[in-house]
Amino acid sequence: MSREAAHNIYNRGSALDAVADEILDGIRDRGTYRRMRVLDGLQAPRMTVDGRDVMLFAGSNYLDLARHPEVIEAAERASREYGCAAGGSRLITGNLVCHEALEEELASFFQTEAALAFNTGYMANVGVIPAIVGAGDVLLSDELNHASIIDGAKLARTEVATSELLGLQLSGLRHALVTRCIKAGSEFIWTPNSTSQANELRDGLAKALYA
Repeated sequence: MSREAAHNIYNRGSALDAVADEILDGIRDRGTYRRMRVLDGLQAPRMTVDGRDVMLFAGSNYLDLARHPEVIEAAERASREYGCAAGGSRLITGNLVCHEALEEELASFFQTEAALAFNTGYMANVGVIPAIVGAGDVLLSDELNHASIIDGAKLARTEVATSELLGLQLSGLRHALVTRCIKAGSEFIWTPNSTSQANELRDGLAKALYA
């Protein structure tokens, strides 16, 4: 590489650093800068975070199954039988017998025709939403919905009506549905499924639609 080429690469890198610094400074000024904390040990109610022993209230290990002996043993057994990777997407070479068995068991447990497992909640939303809604539909999405719901709606290229759904009374929800349905092919309301407010909203949907 010539000295001139190396100099050009260095200048491009410096320009990119300057842009990154400017963006990060803005994030810090807004108080929204985040960093990854370092956790040590098994997922548990008490963990070492950044070298400190703390109570963990922000995790998703709700049932404390991440360290359950039977779960660990099953994971070890699966690694020995199937390896540590699927080797490809499920549509190509990654649809293993264990995936099919899990989904059949889930379908039986929930008494439904079939089930489809996603490895994360994020992937579920970006996978399911575009499969249900698309151009010509309207998705009513609460403004505090998780980023995965917002990204799923963007991938679906559907119209998104954002409002404070969880704060609406049934009369307000009914009005929102009626006014949006005038021009919508299909109307969907997407809420998180782990809050009591969201549960109350879903329980009241039938009344809002058919009262």
